[in-house]
Amino acid sequence: MSKFEDGTWTTYTTADGLADNYVNDIAIDEAGDKWFGTSGGVSMFDDSTWTTYTTTHGLADNAVVAIAVDGSGHYWFGTEDGGLNELFFSLEFTVYLPITLRGWR
Repeated sequence: MSKFEDGTWTTYTTADGLADNYVNDIAIDEAGDKWFGTSGGVSMFDDSTWTTYTTTHGLADNAVVAIAVDGSGHYWFGTEDGGLNELFFSLEFTVYLPITLRGWR
């Protein structure tokens, strides 16, 4: 992941704290914290510290492909195989399993 600021590029990798070097989605919350959905989990960067959440923390699947932050402080993570995950300020994940429509055409 790279950012361009004041005429300078800065690149962040797993060596800096990013969960995986391939970023699928990015969201910025009201506090200005940056959330990165990767193949290795979701990483949050507050401009000084990286925090990563994975299946170890309750995320249903580490392959996070979509992120949304709503106005009530809920963080929503769409995963490749684990369905929809919700993270609220309690830092506990709620997992909504994928819905399979049989016979859908």
